[in-house]
Amino acid sequence: MLEGLRKNDRYLYISDRHEKADLLERLMDAAPLSEETIETRVSFYTSDEVYLRDGRFDKERVIRFLSDERKKALKDSCIGFTDHEEES
Repeated sequence: MLEGLRKNDRYLYISDRHEKADLLERLMDAAPLSEETIETRVSFYTSDEVYLRDGRFDKERVIRFLSDERKKALKDSCIGFTDHEEES
């Protein structure tokens, strides 16, 4: 992940295991990256925000969410996020 962040990769971090502040601190300790850089390249979400919004799982909503995040990354010209549809 650290190498990818140095290359301008984009990450989705979906977890209830670590708080955003904890992950930011760990990443900043491990690499010479600013908090602003990390927050620009890592989208932090809890599983409730992504998978269980409104208290229930909706696969179509999750697919839309992931598709929207992918489009944002491509729009921002993030390296490491490939549009396989355009490569064909």
